[in-house]
Amino acid sequence: MPRRHTFQIGFAIRDGKFEIEPSAISKAVRAWPDCEGVLTLDTEEKRSNAANRYLFGVVYRHINRYTEQSIDDIHDEMCARFTTKTIHYTNPATGQIVEMAVVTRTSGMKVSEFHHFVQQVKLFAQEFFGLTFEEPGDDVRQEYERATAHEKVSA
Repeated sequence: MPRRHTFQIGFAIRDGKFEIEPSAISKAVRAWPDCEGVLTLDTEEKRSNAANRYLFGVVYRHINRYTEQSIDDIHDEMCARFTTKTIHYTNPATGQIVEMAVVTRTSGMKVSEFHHFVQQVKLFAQEFFGLTFEEPGDDVRQEYERATAHEKVSA
């Protein structure tokens, strides 16, 4: 079975014009074998400041009061727990397969991914520390519902 190659690259739409750095695409696919592919463009809603305030000001603050860990350390730990993925690539010069664990930060997450991350953090803190959390406000909940509905339509 042929190996599947993927990459992500950001873009912007400004005044109805598509903006992307073309050299970034060429650089990303330079080591790929000749192949055919599909380019999919999908809009991504930015999460609200209210969603960030809920994670950092409610969830992490509650964990901070219980553990006395800094909020930055809590965020680093939660990202390491719930966003670490293993990437593989082949060094074209040596043929060696390189495997590396990479921690993704929340800043690049889609709205629904971010809300799923928050739920994972809350569940971990509930199970590990016995903590419970107030629910987010209607604005944050509605943001998640819109993002989830958009993903179902796009799928």
